[in-house]
Amino acid sequence: FDERVDKSHTLRLSPALILIWGFGDAIHPVLILEAPEDVKVFRFNPNKPNFVAGGCNNGQVILWDISEHQERLEKHHQASRASIDSAQKDGGKEKVIGYKALKPNITT
Repeated sequence: FDERVDKSHTLRLSPALILIWGFGDAIHPVLILEAPEDVKVFRFNPNKPNFVAGGCNNGQVILWDISEHQERLEKHHQASRASIDSAQKDGGKEKVIGYKALKPNITT
């Protein structure tokens, strides 16, 4: 227990990731979202589904714009309806999507 407590204050050397999976392929995630800290909750925007908002354990709110990856999502959706061909997976390499930290809008 004491060892875990001592390690809890160490610097995180790798980013936290959210993996988004499709039903058709259990090996390759459809998207990988990178976060600066562990993400406690995330939601797709119901009005603009290309935006994903996340809340980190440290209280930071972050945003991912996945609109650049719409074509990949559509290809994956079409492939999951048919059989999955691993050659369609961009050479098997998933791209990690970076985040943008949101700043509070405070007016005085």
